[in-house]
Amino acid sequence: MVVDGAAPLLFAPVRLSCAVLVDVGAQARDRIGGLQGIVTKPGKPRCLVVGHRFDNACHRLRNFLGRNQITFEWLTPDSAELAKRWPDAPLEQLPATGPTRPL
Repeated sequence: MVVDGAAPLLFAPVRLSCAVLVDVGAQARDRIGGLQGIVTKPGKPRCLVVGHRFDNACHRLRNFLGRNQITFEWLTPDSAELAKRWPDAPLEQLPATGPTRPL
């Protein structure tokens, strides 16, 4: 026996739960998208490396920093930007690491 007035009351919780699930799914998608945006941004460099391009010691230092997930900027000793970024860089002892400075 089916009662005509009972059908809307019977399906109301299902419709409500579907609306809640759609809303929760939209919020989760927004949050995950925001986290993916944060992850894809490159990190700020934590140190500045000065060294020659084909120097074996410089290569080992950059390899070490990369393996340990330490972000860095690399400049060659003849770079024009080096004088602005690290004016007192020890060019006699390369490779050298130092603090990053804004441009």
